[in-house]
Amino acid sequence: MAPESGFVPDSPRRLSDGSFFVPKPAQRLLTIRNTLTGETEVPVTVQLVGQIVADPNGSGQVQSSQRGRIEPTEEGLPYLGTKVSKGQILAYLTPSVSSLERSTVNAQVTELASDIYQVELRIARLKSFFWVPFREGKLRAAEIELENLRKRYTVIGRTLLNRLSLRASTSGVISVANVVTGQIVEAREIVFEIVDPDRLWVQATAIDPAVADRVTAATALTPEGTALRLEFLGRGPLLQQQATLLLFRVSNPSRDLAIGKPVTVIVQTTERRNGIIVPQESVVRAGDSEMRVWEQISAERFVPRPVRIQPLDENTTLILAGIAVDKRIVTRGAALLNQVR
Repeated sequence: MAPESGFVPDSPRRLSDGSFFVPKPAQRLLTIRNTLTGETEVPVTVQLVGQIVADPNGSGQVQSSQRGRIEPTEEGLPYLGTKVSKGQILAYLTPSVSSLERSTVNAQVTELASDIYQVELRIARLKSFFWVPFREGKLRAAEIELENLRKRYTVIGRTLLNRLSLRASTSGVISVANVVTGQIVEAREIVFEIVDPDRLWVQATAIDPAVADRVTAATALTPEGTALRLEFLGRGPLLQQQATLLLFRVSNPSRDLAIGKPVTVIVQTTERRNGIIVPQESVVRAGDSEMRVWEQISAERFVPRPVRIQPLDENTTLILAGIAVDKRIVTRGAALLNQVR
């Protein structure tokens, strides 16, 4: 067959019958590899939309118990990415007292100081007179009263000067730091959030709630193509936006994972289906978004075949329709072959 106008005889090109001519030298450059198809039975899989969430047992928040001013520790305030241990002091909170509250406290302190002075005088008189009836009992009662007054004086006095320690609620990495030195925070305000990067979950949504009862295995894929092994934990009993929430534990977390990162969850179910298993790179997308594979019909001729597929895991895909068994399918170089015009 004479080459079409404008083409070098040995260049890859589309032929008039719709097939593609790719000579052997070009196949070696494109690293074309193929395999003979065969039908097999595999579990039915379902693709779900999910995202990375924190394990509630491996994450926590640090909140202020009352209004106050943030003060750093000797090492300074922790920043994003700082590793912390459970119970570690992250910052100090000096209670913020209004002028009215300060006046009230000062009045109580002054009153207690006067009471302490009066009791001390009474104890001194009791000790100086030996003929006071029931002297020992009255002396002991006065000493107990004095001890209680001094404790109250100490506690109330500390409300003006005492600072509280803000401690890490769990071990992990600082993921949120909302304060700077001298900042005034309100009661119950979140100051720090801590996440253990080695303890992450995936939360996925399933339109069909019955999927949760048929899960046998699951894998998650990040937008960068990183595969995550998942362990199914359970499902939520309530629908959220007409979908059921499924929870999975990440068995092999990586350092590039972030809370809220979207992932694609591939769930294997107990159902079985027949099809042709091919590597994921065998399936390419055409210009019209149609999924297709390349069949090698002779040594140097290839034909694109539209197919219906179902992803099995991060590496393999199941062809449900569009190609028969005992056909040679391109397993490597399909993406490059797809660019031949």
